[in-house]
Amino acid sequence: MKIRLLHTILLLLSGFFANAQDISLYQQFNGRYDFTFVGNTLNPAENNPTVTCTINTSSSENLNLNPDDEIIAAYLYWAGSGTGDFDIKLNGTDITAERNFPLLALNTDGQTRAYFSAFADVTDLVQATGNGTYTVSELDLTAVVSEPLYCGIKTNFGGWAIIVFYYNPNLPLNQLNLYDGLQYVPTAVNITLPSLNVIDNVGAKIGFLAWEGDSSLAVNETLSINGNPLSNALNPVNNAFNGTNSVTGSNTLYNMDLDIYDIQNNINIGDETADITLLSGQDFVMINAIVTKLNSQLPDATITINNATTSCNAGFFEINYTVYNTNSTDVLPAGTPITFYADGQQAGFAVTVEELPIGGSESGTTIISVPAGTPQDFELLAVVDDQGNGQGGIVTETNEENNFFVLEVSQILSPPLPVVIPNVIGCDDGSGLAVFDFSGYEESLKTDPEDTVTFYNSEADANVPQNPITNTSAFQSTSNPQQIFVRVENEEGCVSIGSFLLVTDDCLYPDGTIVINNLEQSCDSRTITISYTVNNFNSQDILPAGTPIALYNNGIVIATTATLADMPIGGSESGTVTVTIPGSSLNLNIIIVVDDTGNGQGIETETDETNNTATLSGTLFVSPVITEVLPNLTECETDNGTNVGVFDFSAYIALLQNNPTDIVTFHISQNDANSGDNTITDPASYISDGNNPQTIYVRLENENGCFDTTSFTLTAIDCLFPDATITIADIILQCDSRIITVEYTVNNFNGFDILPGGLPISIYVNGILLDYTETLLDIAIGGSESGTISLVIPDDIALNFDLLFVADDMGSGTGIVVETDETNNTDASLVSLPLSPALQQPESFVSCNIGFGLGVFDFSAYEETLKTQPDDTVYFYATEADANQDSNRILNTSAYTSTANPQQIFVRVDNQTCYSLTSFMLSTKKCPPTTYNYVTPNGDGYNDSFFVEGLRNIFLDFKMSIYNRWGSLVWTGNHSTADWDGVASVDKVGPEGNTVPVGTYYFVLELNDAEYPEPIVGWVYVTK
Repeated sequence: MKIRLLHTILLLLSGFFANAQDISLYQQFNGRYDFTFVGNTLNPAENNPTVTCTINTSSSENLNLNPDDEIIAAYLYWAGSGTGDFDIKLNGTDITAERNFPLLALNTDGQTRAYFSAFADVTDLVQATGNGTYTVSELDLTAVVSEPLYCGIKTNFGGWAIIVFYYNPNLPLNQLNLYDGLQYVPTAVNITLPSLNVIDNVGAKIGFLAWEGDSSLAVNETLSINGNPLSNALNPVNNAFNGTNSVTGSNTLYNMDLDIYDIQNNINIGDETADITLLSGQDFVMINAIVTKLNSQLPDATITINNATTSCNAGFFEINYTVYNTNSTDVLPAGTPITFYADGQQAGFAVTVEELPIGGSESGTTIISVPAGTPQDFELLAVVDDQGNGQGGIVTETNEENNFFVLEVSQILSPPLPVVIPNVIGCDDGSGLAVFDFSGYEESLKTDPEDTVTFYNSEADANVPQNPITNTSAFQSTSNPQQIFVRVENEEGCVSIGSFLLVTDDCLYPDGTIVINNLEQSCDSRTITISYTVNNFNSQDILPAGTPIALYNNGIVIATTATLADMPIGGSESGTVTVTIPGSSLNLNIIIVVDDTGNGQGIETETDETNNTATLSGTLFVSPVITEVLPNLTECETDNGTNVGVFDFSAYIALLQNNPTDIVTFHISQNDANSGDNTITDPASYISDGNNPQTIYVRLENENGCFDTTSFTLTAIDCLFPDATITIADIILQCDSRIITVEYTVNNFNGFDILPGGLPISIYVNGILLDYTETLLDIAIGGSESGTISLVIPDDIALNFDLLFVADDMGSGTGIVVETDETNNTDASLVSLPLSPALQQPESFVSCNIGFGLGVFDFSAYEETLKTQPDDTVYFYATEADANQDSNRILNTSAYTSTANPQQIFVRVDNQTCYSLTSFMLSTKKCPPTTYNYVTPNGDGYNDSFFVEGLRNIFLDFKMSIYNRWGSLVWTGNHSTADWDGVASVDKVGPEGNTVPVGTYYFVLELNDAEYPEPIVGWVYVTK
């Protein structure tokens, strides 16, 4: 047997990711076998290059085998776009997918799409049908392939194929392997096909079932085996998957391929694997199944264990086994080794006797020895073609992975008995013998509830068995001691025999008990003294002198002693023992045991062996340790020069207590603190004794009377001081100036003395000293002094800064006056220096002259565009003085009529604190006049005359001439004449009032201006 070959499938993608199932071996056939394909597409046409977004739900194809071909297996695969249709029909029979191969592909357009393939074993149906037409129907992918998601990228497809394996007695011995899964390109797929045994490469071939290949896409598309490109008449070397069927010769198997290649020149004898490589630069191709056919003449050894028998405590098994050579193409030679393993250890060896023909078998029997240490239940492994030396076998086979058989077996063992079964004690009934109860052994000696326990007077009776003891709960002994034999038999019939003694005793015993009377100890000592009493109350005999006593603490022996005298029935003896507790633990868990030599064992047999102990728990006494450093106390004198103050140090009580039971007392001497005498009774209002400072001694005592001491001092001081405070009353700021004026007040409100003149005041900006000043006069208790100072803020200080005034500060953080409160000397304010808005020069405006050089202007947009902040206000003025005073604002900024040409307009932008001024110019120009082409001289006030806008008071030298349609001059006018009202002034035209007839007339307007040298010519229509 060869070592198993592990295969890997390497999927290389460029710009793709897939959730697919790797191609792997599914089935193997060995014998005179071959294969063929039958199948068809559902696509009505190739989906590339012309987009086809329809698909059929059924298609058919014919199977044509030779008359002597016998179908042994037929597997149906179907596939398509989408997540899958797994219920279809084959020749009208319902088919449900038994396996499926989902695939998620991230295509080159950046979208993830689902594709599928499904599988069903249709061997029975194809065997029953044989040659003929096969139709797959109700494979409905219509809705999926019509979606733009698939149709838009031309990966919409569907189809089916049956892979048929058949037997023919005229075929050579072949090995056929079927591999399946679902892998795809672009860009590359590498597939390693395992489990090949190439004996002869003549006639070797390989078949592919693939989906979605396009004949019109052949960009770097190559199919290779072992590095050799494959091709045939239907499949060019650069377009392997192109919608062809090697069985039928069709090239219209749209978007699927059933391709078979001869590979006898591409593999070598002895190969165990083959490497398939598919490259594609563009075409999206999915490989679903691969079939290989190789000439193979190999046996295939398998083995079964038919039976394994053993007996009680035998240590071996008799194995009946059978070796087979069924899935083979050659005989299995005689002498093929067989190795047996018990729980992984080699336990036996055999070989086949005869040469096994193809399909033959051979049975045999062997004995295996169970290795020492093997558990009762173990795994028995039989491996054929195994030499037992870790080197495998000696025969090359079609399948190297089916050579073993496993059987779970159990050794039949006698039930275990204790090495020593405890003797049973009975009390003497006066005859030197006793009545015994050992019935409890009937259950306690069982290892399994089904075990049977019986008792005998002799070992011979136990072995037979015969004459069992029946009265185990009241057995009368016949000798002292008397040996009783016990037989334990399990349900398999295996037996163990042991024994114990019946021992007769007089049963008159003392009964030692002990009590702890007292425990004495000292503070901070590990030595303790225990007073105890040993009793012999419930006894039937004296407790002898020298009965041992052991003391334990926390389970460790700390001392031993013994009784001094014999103790009569009902008597007692008291004693003491002094011992030093070892270790560092403070916990005491004392156990004192009478009749204990210090190892848990006694020397006396007693009426009650369970009442020999007494216990005591507690802790070693430890003095409390004062770790707190008590602050010394300072208070003001009750009167100047007395050195006496009133002190409150009652808070030190809770501060020093480690436990609620601790006692804290105060004393005026160390001796009193040590003895606990003369306690200060009023620690919350203690009046010092005039010694300045005075020492107070403290005693901390715990519940055990252990104590520690410490001390602190009391100092009375003069407390009549001023108290300087300062407030910033006002800060005067100027726009665009770094000079500020601050008004402040220094107070002595809560003082007990005058605040002297010359008190230093330091001024800080952002924590940096800026300036310094002083008070001028002494400030009385409750008094104040105000001052003003101008400060220049340095340029490197931001516009927003913190301003801090500190009274009694020399500029270094220290003062010159002792005060009642040294923490209230400051006042701070956040200051923002105001800036005028920073304006850009607005552009000037030019408008048409409406007369006398004036014009109408819209500069309302500047109300927003000139703002520097959203809250700025923007106003317009005719003079700079008005702008500075914010008077006579221009209100009609969207239609302002100028008053001069040019005219300067002033702008004021105000940020609510400061403002800035700028200006722009308004000027006019002469624009071409605009004529209105209708005159209705009927006196209704509308169009009574020929009006020309932008003419009068602008072009002072103009001349207007009106002509009729025959070119006759009708009227002339200029700046000094009124507009033409339809009355002829040159030729008399019309029947009355010189009004011209209705009609079209023509004008010539000469502006006589250097900017407009050419006359303006047009028409005017006169009507009533």
